[in-house]
Amino acid sequence: MEQINELDVKCLGNMPMMLEVISLSLSKLEEQFISLFNDLEKYLRNNINEKKYEIIDNSKGAGFYNVLSYDGNENPFTPELIRYFEIEIKSSFIKRNPFSFNVQFGYWSDKEQNYIYFQISDTTQGIILLTDDLKNEMQANISDFFKCKSLAENDIYIEFDIKSDFSNEKIVECFDLFKKYFLTAILEKMKV
Repeated sequence: MEQINELDVKCLGNMPMMLEVISLSLSKLEEQFISLFNDLEKYLRNNINEKKYEIIDNSKGAGFYNVLSYDGNENPFTPELIRYFEIEIKSSFIKRNPFSFNVQFGYWSDKEQNYIYFQISDTTQGIILLTDDLKNEMQANISDFFKCKSLAENDIYIEFDIKSDFSNEKIVECFDLFKKYFLTAILEKMKV
């Protein structure tokens, strides 16, 4: 068993102050995300044909979640702090291959990463909205400050690390790029 050391004592002694600072910082971030969520919902309502598609907001609530995941090392469980919001666009009429996608964005922090992200995932059955050509076109429009990645064949996201130049304006700038180059491209493709 490891012994409690001087750093542990300082950390535990300052825990009430650290928890207060964390709580206040996360509340500010939550407020920013709720504002973006409302902006996204308005943007989608103004840009989709509601006779063909409906907006299903299935995770509008705000919450920071501690998820225990196995990291393969000697410590089998590592808590990861995850923040996310999601809106899903889904066909509301019966069609063999309805177009659908979902949007997820938020804050991710664990022992290796600390970033804000905006992600779009193609959930269409049978027809691919998010082709490699479309993903390449999306990535070409993103500045070097923001990272553009794809974890799976059916998704793409834009992110930026939280560093000293982090601000509300950077979050909004990233969101605006996401709307302009990701969402607009998908909505145009859905009009086919």
